[in-house]
Amino acid sequence: MTLKIALALRAREIDVVIVTAEPTSNASPTITQDSIDGVPVLRLHGVAIHDPFVSIRNPTADGLLREALERVSPDLVHVFHFSHVGIGVIDMVDALRLPMVFTATDFWWRCPLERLQATEGTRCDGPGLLGARCLRHRLVLGSRQGTLAARVCASVPSWLYAFPLLVARAASSFLPLARRAAELSRRQDHLRRHAQRIGLSLAPTAAVRDEMLLAGFHPDSVRLLPFGIDAPEAFHSEDPARPFTIGFIGTLRSHKGAHFLLEAASRLPADTKARIQIYGDRATDPAYAESLDKLARASTVPVTFEGAFAENRFGRVLAGLDVVVVPSLWMENRPLVLLSSLLARKPVVVTDQPGLTCEVVHGENGLIVPPDDADALAKSLYRLAQDTSLREHLASHPRRPMRMESYIDALQAIYREVAPPTRR
Repeated sequence: MTLKIALALRAREIDVVIVTAEPTSNASPTITQDSIDGVPVLRLHGVAIHDPFVSIRNPTADGLLREALERVSPDLVHVFHFSHVGIGVIDMVDALRLPMVFTATDFWWRCPLERLQATEGTRCDGPGLLGARCLRHRLVLGSRQGTLAARVCASVPSWLYAFPLLVARAASSFLPLARRAAELSRRQDHLRRHAQRIGLSLAPTAAVRDEMLLAGFHPDSVRLLPFGIDAPEAFHSEDPARPFTIGFIGTLRSHKGAHFLLEAASRLPADTKARIQIYGDRATDPAYAESLDKLARASTVPVTFEGAFAENRFGRVLAGLDVVVVPSLWMENRPLVLLSSLLARKPVVVTDQPGLTCEVVHGENGLIVPPDDADALAKSLYRLAQDTSLREHLASHPRRPMRMESYIDALQAIYREVAPPTRR
C-alpha cells in the first residue's frame, strides 16, 4: 500500500521518498538506496527487534532514521508502520520539527504481534490487566507446539498471568530475570504516552479506530479514511469453458485462513462442479503449506496451488476466477485483495471480520460467513456455483471501494492541513 500511495503522489509531481526497515537483513546497521518505478527507497538494515512483546524502542533504528531524515530533508513525514522501527521515529520527527501523519495499517499499538489474535486463533480483546494476555501468548509461543508445557500455558486463564507480572514489576529493580516481564507489563502504558504525542492519525476502518482509542490516541486526533485503490487491469478469461473456479489470493499463513477454505471444500456436496485455486508463496510457512496439502487431498473438488504472481498479473488472475474467497481469521484492515476483487466486480465471500464487512454487505456485493463455520462457507460456495443470477447480482451492485484518486485527494488535503504554510 505504501508504494501504491507513493506512486500516486509522484504522478501528481509530488516528491516522495520511502524509508523502510529490512528486519530480516543480517547486515550491520547501514542505509542502502535504490528505487522502485522511479520512487527512491532508503532501506534500513540491521534493525531487527528481537522480542516484539517487550521492545517498543529500537535504538539501532533511531540513529539510522535520523540519518535518513536529515538526508532527505522532508516537508512532512507519513508513517505507516512502527513495528520494526519502534516509537523512536516520533522522537526523531519531533527533534527535527517535522509535521507527521500516521496511518494505522495493523493493531501494533494494542498487540505486539499486530493482529489481535489469541493463540487459539480467536479474536483477542487486547493486552488485558498488566498485559496478562500478552504474557500468556508469549509463553505459549515460547513452548514447542503440542508439548505439555504449551498446553499448560494455554489452559491457564489469562487473568491469572497478571499476578506474576505484578511480582515482576516489584522485583525488576533487583532481579534481572524479572525485568523483561516487567517491561511487557508496562508496554501499554508506555505506548499510551507516545500515542498522545502523535498529532493526526488515520484509521482505514472503524475497528482500527476503536482500537487506537483504547491504545490512548485522542479521539480528536484520529480520523477514518478508507484505503483507496485503482482497479486492476481488465482481462477476459483465457479459458471460457473452464469449470466454476474459486480463488484464494494471499499470504499462506494461518491467520489468512486458506485452511478454512479447504476445510469447507471437504464439505461441498458431491455434485459440486468447481475447482479451487490457491495463490500464495508456499515458502512463507512450509509447515503450514504442508498442512494445506493434507486438506486439499480431502477436498470434494480439485485444488491446485498456483504460487505467487507479479502484481501486474493481478487482472489476469482475477479473470480466471468466478469468486474470490477472503477467509481471514483475524480482524483485517481493508486488504488490497478484497478491494481489488470488488473493483474488478468479482463476487466475494468473506468471513465476518470488521476489516472485511466494512466493504461487503451480505447479499449486495458479496456474501459473509462466520469465521468458525466451515459448513456455512461450503453452502455459500455451492450456492454461488449453482446460481448464475446471484453471481451477476453481486458483480453488478454499485457498492464499490474508494478509488485511489479520491484517496490521494483526501491525503493531499490532510498534508496541506498539517504542514506549516512556510513548508509548502
